[in-house]
Amino acid sequence: MAGGIGAQSFTVAPESTAGFIAQPPSVTTFAAFGTGRPLWPSDITGLILWLPADQIQGITSGASLSNWTDSSASASHATQPSAVSQPVFFINIQNGLSAVSFGGGSISQFMQSPTSVVDTSTLCVVARPSVLTTANERYVGGAAGSSLRLIKTGAGAGSLTLSGNVISASLGAVWQSLIGSFVSSAGSSAATISQSGTTFFLASTMSGSNVASGLANIGATSASAQTLLGWIGEVMVFNRNLFEIERASLESYMRTKWAI
Repeated sequence: MAGGIGAQSFTVAPESTAGFIAQPPSVTTFAAFGTGRPLWPSDITGLILWLPADQIQGITSGASLSNWTDSSASASHATQPSAVSQPVFFINIQNGLSAVSFGGGSISQFMQSPTSVVDTSTLCVVARPSVLTTANERYVGGAAGSSLRLIKTGAGAGSLTLSGNVISASLGAVWQSLIGSFVSSAGSSAATISQSGTTFFLASTMSGSNVASGLANIGATSASAQTLLGWIGEVMVFNRNLFEIERASLESYMRTKWAI
């Protein structure tokens, strides 16, 4: 053929489009594959909150953090106007990256974002408990008591809870990546928690009524409940359940970035 390969082009089309249903983009954009870089959270559709501590700017190490900028398109920044409840920002904490310290105590250090957390959300966090206690300590979740939430529970001295569903694997006072989601359909439900590369599937039910929450709390449930004593390096919330390939990509991103 004159001109070699690619000299001619043609189009194949169905005789009829009847019965075809347009589908939204399902998972990950493919732009990242062309650049050769690892997938980022923003490459996965449905990202409504992204708080990477290494992107915090404008304050010095050891200073209280009143505003944590949301790197997603939602601009749902996490804030804490009360000085006594503000966590503390530090540089060079894990793998050369910055992190936010939540000190616990009688008055919780926590932040709040106007992000709606519902039962179909996926919660992701990179964190490290400072010590293992028997107290329940919240990483991230809806402000309402029955919303989706990811907690280090006192059961098993460092187990994980996703809205009342407990996995028995001990967390340990080490850096780890955590991804939690909850799927409900036709009266049945299942929780999925990934902990630093290990995934636990729990055929169980969500405790409470699981109402939607117009706010997301980071580091505590309130000023006096489920206070986290530890570090948070990154928080992500997606407004849907992720496919397994997306969960794996996100897990790889977190573990590579934070050297977990």
